[in-house]
Amino acid sequence: MTKNLIDITHYRQQKIIDLKKILQPIYQGEIEFTWVGENSRRKITLQIDNKNNLGFFQEKTHDLIEINDYSLATINIQKILLKLKDFIKTQEQNLFSQIVISDFDNGLELIFKSKFKNKRAINFSQNQQLLKFAKDNDINVSIAIDQQKIEPIFIARINQISIANLNLKITGEVFLQATKLGLETIIDFIKKNIINDSNIADLYSGCGFYALSIAKFAKKIEAFEGENSMVEIINNNSKNLQLNHKVKGFCRDLFISPLSTRELKKYQTIIINPPRSGAKAQIKQIANCTDCQKLIYVSCNPQTFLSDAKIVIERYFKLTKIIAIDQFFLTKHLEVVAVFEKI
Repeated sequence: MTKNLIDITHYRQQKIIDLKKILQPIYQGEIEFTWVGENSRRKITLQIDNKNNLGFFQEKTHDLIEINDYSLATINIQKILLKLKDFIKTQEQNLFSQIVISDFDNGLELIFKSKFKNKRAINFSQNQQLLKFAKDNDINVSIAIDQQKIEPIFIARINQISIANLNLKITGEVFLQATKLGLETIIDFIKKNIINDSNIADLYSGCGFYALSIAKFAKKIEAFEGENSMVEIINNNSKNLQLNHKVKGFCRDLFISPLSTRELKKYQTIIINPPRSGAKAQIKQIANCTDCQKLIYVSCNPQTFLSDAKIVIERYFKLTKIIAIDQFFLTKHLEVVAVFEKI
């Protein structure tokens, strides 16, 4: 057995031990793990220092670790990295602070994020250089001035994600599960555990990957998301795929205005996928909902999942099933997906 194999085996065993230790107060059953390895990360954010070196910040610091390659990323991202490093070296220093690279199912998109605090636009020459780089590499390129508004430089194609035999048109700034296998595993788990032909609420829905993927199994799905641009993507895809009689998106900040227990009464299944901080306010409302038969919780933070799960378990629900997805290979992060059923 090679050293690398021994290291990976130990790494996986330790992740299993760590997760079971976190969840032990609420769950002692089996946890099915999905392990995602190299060549899989389809969205990465690269940092740029004041000398136009490209890489990642060391954990909990702003010390840049320069990279020449990144084997955890998809092959398409790996191929563009060296070209990108050379290109950045030709640019004005302190012009860009980050580059977000997304590998969609029909091509790459790069978003260059500017450092300018006064929101000064890039000049004509800089625009033309970005345009040439985009055309030469047949990729979408946009810029974000002062980390805010995203402006396209060149659009080679409309970004698409293909899931559940559907081609979803999306924009570059959408939240993506880190890997294709990770998203497919979550959707497959949701499909197997929803109540068929039921009314479903999809909370913190993003651009609607879950809602649209399971539409044919549901009676009706209402998706709630705080960003209006994401809701527009849901409703546009729903209409284009002739699913608008089943799937509808609504803009609502669930942190400030969670769906009340009364509003939740019409749903037999609830799917929730909150940010790392969890969803305490919304979970309190769900916990008191006697009409909901199943809650499916997708979490990128086992600690906040534990906190939210305790609230639900203390009321009308039992935690019956958990899977874990290691889609941030060689890091401490884990995705957890769980099913709670009404007692």
